[in-house]
Amino acid sequence: MAYDTLRVGVAGLGEAATEFLPDYTGAPRVRLVGAADQRAAARERFEAEIKGKAYEVIPDSKHWRERARELEGDVVFGTLPQGSSL
Repeated sequence: MAYDTLRVGVAGLGEAATEFLPDYTGAPRVRLVGAADQRAAARERFEAEIKGKAYEVIPDSKHWRERARELEGDVVFGTLPQGSSL
């Protein structure tokens, strides 16, 4: 499947996400569409800097999967806390 613009969602806005988010924000055919994190400060920063929707999550795998579906990305990167899974 070919995409004009790849829509990317991010599950988890911790250290790992800060490593690759700048690469995506500068890519002409990539749009960050949303993120999910349990920390309010991380969500607020994402919404302010990236202009995407950020969802609150609780730290269990079922809830992460539900939020990942809401991100509406063509791909969702999971940069979750250790022991969590999508």
